[in-house]
Amino acid sequence: MIGHPTPPHPTRRGKALNATVSQSGGKWFVSIQTEREVDQPLPHGEAVGIDMGIARFATMSDGSYLEPLNSFKKHQKRLQSGRSMKQEPTEATQAIAA
Repeated sequence: MIGHPTPPHPTRRGKALNATVSQSGGKWFVSIQTEREVDQPLPHGEAVGIDMGIARFATMSDGSYLEPLNSFKKHQKRLQSGRSMKQEPTEATQAIAA
């Protein structure tokens, strides 16, 4: 019955907060929102969490971190010289553009 307290169900855990009744395809459905306390999981093994960032490339959950690679600074001179980006158009590319 809707609106009446229900006895505890073996698969329902926690305190019932809200119930939504809907109809779809000629069938009725009930969705029940519950609230319950969950214990914080304890870490085990050698797993660590990783936070990717800008100032530091990666910060691990144990506090250690990796510095950024600075690949732009490493290749900046070659990139600014234009050797890697700027090329004269070939006859084939000029024919396509025309």
